[in-house]
Amino acid sequence: MKNTILTLTLALLLTACGGGGTSASSSNDELSLNEQTQDDYTPDDIYEPVPDEEPKVEEPTEPLLPEYAYFPAMNGLVERFDYTGAGVVIGIMESEFDLSHVEFADLDILNRDDNSSLMGKDSSHSTSMLSIIATSGIKMNGITQGASFVLGSYNNKEGYSQMNAYSQMNDMGVSVINNSWAGPAITSYDFTKTVKDLATNGNQGKGIVFVFAMGNENTYFKDTLYPLMDDNNQETNESLDEHILIVGALMSRTLAQTLEYPEQRQGFTNYGYPADIFIYDELEVTADLDDTYQEMGGTSSATAIMTSVIAMAQEARPDLDAYTLIELVCRTATQIGDKPYNREDHNGNMRSAEFGCGKLNVDAFLREVEGAE
Repeated sequence: MKNTILTLTLALLLTACGGGGTSASSSNDELSLNEQTQDDYTPDDIYEPVPDEEPKVEEPTEPLLPEYAYFPAMNGLVERFDYTGAGVVIGIMESEFDLSHVEFADLDILNRDDNSSLMGKDSSHSTSMLSIIATSGIKMNGITQGASFVLGSYNNKEGYSQMNAYSQMNDMGVSVINNSWAGPAITSYDFTKTVKDLATNGNQGKGIVFVFAMGNENTYFKDTLYPLMDDNNQETNESLDEHILIVGALMSRTLAQTLEYPEQRQGFTNYGYPADIFIYDELEVTADLDDTYQEMGGTSSATAIMTSVIAMAQEARPDLDAYTLIELVCRTATQIGDKPYNREDHNGNMRSAEFGCGKLNVDAFLREVEGAE
């Protein structure tokens, strides 16, 4: 079926710590956990550097863009499960999109002539995120080709109008919203209240799954990423975290195997108990400006992949609510790392200070979704 995209203008209030993506390989020192117990972790001592000497990895010689490239983190599950997001409406909150890109030529975009606010020089990140989730299949395939879409831009930055746009997305039938720009950036009363309300009551009472990037500041969060705020913008004892899905990035599976490293997080990704799930950072080949392509990684790409997986689950079981889907992501996660999963969350799932619930297991998640009562 054709993809339908309604463009909305959002004004997401970002701070300097925002976005969740990187389009170049990071040169951070590799880090390893020290030997103290998790209960004693602090942001300053949870990690200690390992020796600087590392094996060199040869640059790949194959072309940047193989024909009909699928994303390594999906490991062929798109074909294996035969889900494309059909019947699902996905919201994507970003900056500006290069909607003239050849990869979006066949997408059914509502009000295409009214997209001036979505077009611009800052659209590289947004264009990449959209192409991970869906393309026209010219030289690459997005993960959920069969879904419909509502695009939003925070580029006008006029007060809190982004909250109205979230509500408009809900009115258009959106059931999952990708927020690859996020990280620990928004803590206003209006933001947390709107997201909580739509996460619990949106999508005709089933709740909208809000998928957020954990962020790329290499920061440890022990308790909460998004505290709920009162009407004076003061933190309360409640947290928005349990109502949303928070995504971090693992080191590339290919790089980890080449260097014989155990699975570990990317050095730049934020981490801690609030993280729900971690996904391999494979530097996906994505669309870029002016019909070009680029490699894009980080928590941004991991978030876009997670959004697509949620859409696949919603295609399989449109009756399941947001709370159930988020809980199943955590319940079916693969526990990784050598430190204990010693904190029980509100759903009874065990979490670690390093990887939250663990690594995304798409196969187990979708099979659990299919069989859910």
